[in-house]
Amino acid sequence: MAGIMKPKTPVTGVSALLTEGNARMELRMPEEAIPFYKKALERDPENVEAWQRLGFATSLLKDYPKALECYNRALLLSPDDPDTWRNKANVLAKQGRYPEALTCFDTALDKHPSDPAALWRDKGFTCMQNGSNQEAIACFEQSLCIKPYQPDTLVGKGLALCKEGRFKEAIACYDFVLDVDPLSRARAYRRIALERIEQYGGRDQRLIDDFA
Repeated sequence: MAGIMKPKTPVTGVSALLTEGNARMELRMPEEAIPFYKKALERDPENVEAWQRLGFATSLLKDYPKALECYNRALLLSPDDPDTWRNKANVLAKQGRYPEALTCFDTALDKHPSDPAALWRDKGFTCMQNGSNQEAIACFEQSLCIKPYQPDTLVGKGLALCKEGRFKEAIACYDFVLDVDPLSRARAYRRIALERIEQYGGRDQRLIDDFA
């Protein structure tokens, strides 16, 4: 009869539950996606995708211990998955556990990842957070060899160069970014780098603390 709504069919299959959760993740609604992933795991506790997706959703909510637990469960079931190693590394980095994170990045790189450029980029940011700026620069360069002109990677390389006092090289990185995106935050970084060069009479100057 017109005007009468049919009752909703409950979502029960594992595949359907994952689809429902993933749809909510695409809309950046992790808190609504989590119950679907948990229900999927109730039906199939060894479903690797469900553990991976639950880990990612909980990490977006900054529940890092729970996210690590999920990624570890996924790795027990599928130890050669580079994306899980990368996600685990990023969560460890957010907790300030940089040496552990770097080990996970290296493991991911050994597993033939589908997007090695992103892995090298993420490792570069973690190296920089760990105070290893020269290693960070090398990681960003590896990423750019695979995928040139990536704005985030160029910005990261520029920041690492600034931390090493190599302001002129950093400005060159920022210029590449600004050619593509004139509104990028690279403009502010470029201005700061220029100020440092002018402040020291056109010479590069090692001022790591100025680029926290």
